[in-house]
Amino acid sequence: MKQAPQPRHWLVRVAVQADLEGSKVLDIRSTVPLDEAWRMVEESCRTSEVDLVGHVASQQRLGVADLSSTEEYALKLLPEKVARGFEVFLLREEHNR
Repeated sequence: MKQAPQPRHWLVRVAVQADLEGSKVLDIRSTVPLDEAWRMVEESCRTSEVDLVGHVASQQRLGVADLSSTEEYALKLLPEKVARGFEVFLLREEHNR
């Protein structure tokens, strides 16, 4: 029985929508880990990490985080193991959020 093809990685859709060079021929499956897919898109589309971050943020209607504005206290609110597990980075704490 023929298996249905796996969908493309969401980062490929970002690259295509941003009309990055070579993005239309990218074939990165959705099962590829994010860090590997990110590197593949950067290399294949000849784009920088900063530019790719901007495209992702723009398409998700998010701002790009300024990591230099991190509050030391916020880093202590979440154990490092949990932050790494969920791939999050706390910037600040505001009114218990």
